[in-house]
Amino acid sequence: MRLEKLYTPIFIIPILLFTFACTKKSRENIVEKPMDDSYSVGYNNKIQMTKLLNAAILKGDTTSYKMAYKNYTIASHYEEFLYYSISMAEKHDYNLAYYHTYELLKIVDEIKGYNNIHKNNPIAIYFLLMAYEKNEKNALDDLMEIYSNKSDIPKSSDYLKN
Repeated sequence: MRLEKLYTPIFIIPILLFTFACTKKSRENIVEKPMDDSYSVGYNNKIQMTKLLNAAILKGDTTSYKMAYKNYTIASHYEEFLYYSISMAEKHDYNLAYYHTYELLKIVDEIKGYNNIHKNNPIAIYFLLMAYEKNEKNALDDLMEIYSNKSDIPKSSDYLKN
């Protein structure tokens, strides 16, 4: 009986080692694509992007706008998409586009090394206030980082006058 207990680990250990060795080897064979190759596919399809942006800006198609936003931001083309988010916000009064404009301005400031400057950027704050007034759900959280009380939040129409 003692001999059987001794042989059990001898058989289990090689099986476990073989399993882990095969798993490690299969992980080593995985070739990772650079981020630009796999994530920029949508952005690099210029025909598709033109269709999406035309539908968004010319017709006010919010689904096309969201798809274009996703493709541009995944490909890290934040500044380039600012034109489209501002156009969609102003032309179609789209709450999410107002919020995206604020976010994009914030991201661009951070990329350029101007951390937290968006809190003092009147254009960024204006778009955030507009998003809030259009009931964009994420806007209030960002405004509460800037203003200590909800009652301190100004109206967008008054904000740029100061």
